[in-house]
Amino acid sequence: MVYFINDIITGALIGLLYSLVAMGFVVIYRASKVFNFAQGELVIIGGFIVWFTTMQAGLSLWLSIPLSLVLAGLVGYAIERIFLTKLIG
Repeated sequence: MVYFINDIITGALIGLLYSLVAMGFVVIYRASKVFNFAQGELVIIGGFIVWFTTMQAGLSLWLSIPLSLVLAGLVGYAIERIFLTKLIG
């Protein structure tokens, strides 16, 4: 029974993550009329930053999560400035 509940919670969390990425696709397309498939990469970059700062650098999880949001946002901003502005015109 414990495994079943664990699988239900894990499946729901993965589904929520997929829906968050899909909503990112919709928001970017509606705002710029350009398909930007960088959301998946930004999610992976954010997850890697959380893992690295928590496991390797020894920061607490509650400090790593806001740090990863800021750094992933900066990467997203750089992608927008370098690539998307040229595509939009």
